[in-house]
Amino acid sequence: MFKNIYSLFTIIFIATSCSTNTDPNSLGESTKKIMPLKLNNSWYIKFSHYDTLGNIRLSSNDTLTICCDTTINNTTYYSHLGDPINWYFNDEQGLWRSTSFIPFNIPEPKIYRKYPSNTGDVSGPAKVISTDTTIVTDFGSVSCILYRETSFRGEYYLDHFMCPGIGTIKYTTYEMNSNGKFIPNMGYQLYGYDLK
Repeated sequence: MFKNIYSLFTIIFIATSCSTNTDPNSLGESTKKIMPLKLNNSWYIKFSHYDTLGNIRLSSNDTLTICCDTTINNTTYYSHLGDPINWYFNDEQGLWRSTSFIPFNIPEPKIYRKYPSNTGDVSGPAKVISTDTTIVTDFGSVSCILYRETSFRGEYYLDHFMCPGIGTIKYTTYEMNSNGKFIPNMGYQLYGYDLK
């Protein structure tokens, strides 16, 4: 169940973006948020699915765009095309998520990614592994926070690399094979973005 939920989430989670200025330090005010949430923000991702040896067997490009917002108790929540069950907002603690299988029936949110954060912090379902991991992208090298979620029994985990002011840079799920070795299952990496 855990694997299936995160496999689906890998495909539909809000990815991240690329503009004419790709230096995250020059993003100014937007770096106060781990994921920039505004209508029509778009992230261009390359999605990959791996075989049992960890080789890419399928890849495709996709665009994730924030298309919807709603306000509840003075907080604006955002969702994107293809993912009507997850709604997000930022505050001084980080990125929050509310998941509902009934459209526009938004339950109490839970912290999803703590920001700012320090190595070792627990961020909702994830632990902060690093606050300065460099990921090389099509638009240059980006310094990221690495959030890791591990399944209850430890046979599955996901790594979520996020750059403040841009959002998700890379997202990969891993599962243990019959030899006890972790291999990538599926994931995506950002190759461009358009933030409003």
